[in-house]
Amino acid sequence: RNDVNLDKLVELATCCGVDLSQVTVPHSDPTVTTVAQPPSKKRVESSLLIKIEGGSTPLSYRIKVWLVSDSQVYQDRMRGLSDSVSQPISEESAATPLVNGQEIQVQSEQTQAEEIKRFLGELFKSIWTKQGLRRLNPHVTFFVPDQLLAIDFHNIQWGVRGDILGRKVPVSVSCLGRFDESEGVNEVINEYREYWIERWQMLEDYGDRPLSEHIEHLECDEDNPDVDITCPQSFQCWLEEKDDEREWQVSGLGLYSPHGDLAKAFISFLLGGVPFIFWPSRVLDPGEVSELEQRMGVVPAEFLREFKSCRLRLGSRTKDAGPMSILLDNPYLCPPDCEFDY
Repeated sequence: RNDVNLDKLVELATCCGVDLSQVTVPHSDPTVTTVAQPPSKKRVESSLLIKIEGGSTPLSYRIKVWLVSDSQVYQDRMRGLSDSVSQPISEESAATPLVNGQEIQVQSEQTQAEEIKRFLGELFKSIWTKQGLRRLNPHVTFFVPDQLLAIDFHNIQWGVRGDILGRKVPVSVSCLGRFDESEGVNEVINEYREYWIERWQMLEDYGDRPLSEHIEHLECDEDNPDVDITCPQSFQCWLEEKDDEREWQVSGLGLYSPHGDLAKAFISFLLGGVPFIFWPSRVLDPGEVSELEQRMGVVPAEFLREFKSCRLRLGSRTKDAGPMSILLDNPYLCPPDCEFDY
């Protein structure tokens, strides 16, 4: 059979004008065993989960921090709970506690943003060399009450070299109220929880489409607004109209100029179930808007790293990590101590 194949090879070489005498063929050694190369490992993403909740007094907060070594395994376990499937808790999927309820007292509501950031800067300085954080460079997610959502957590300064958190790792914030089932806490938000999970599911179901197809942009010119985003009723009507125009529900919103009453706007976004929102602390110029829109061309799973890179580019003239903040409410990446009923 080998002779037949050789004859065919000679015939083909003659037709193509190839001189087989000039071709060297490596000889196999029957004594050497060829070992198949294992498939390349998928990059494992880790997460640092930071929960900030109300403390013992109106102007105090408690802070908890966990390290999740494998974010995907952790999220898959949560999905398993939603389907009533028992998932074993392995070392990879467990969350390692790093800080357990440390309390911070702030002076006033007006100064609490900077006070909280300074406190967290000291906290990062103390934990970053522990548990391999420097090597892992985890994604960082802050779970905070709705009154703290507008803090630019990515611009926390820490360390002896004055490192900026968002320059080292991707940073996002998440609404703690969406995970809090305590009686009397954010009951209105919890009432619309199914809309949130449905809209997040759209991001996952159409994960091979660019993120730009999931996002609607909002004009924030308060003299001539596209929609009154501080009014839940108006925003809901606008959102439903946008849903009707698309193949799937709106999953995200982008703002290119700051809004004067972001706290009220957040309530509308949360009631609408929108899980993904980004907003600036200053007006973006046309070139910056264009660059940000180009970054939306990636699939949702790759966006956090792209957003970090874009945020740094937008802030290249400053010493911080850029002007853009992002809320990314992933229902399956929740604080480990919450009893979330899917």
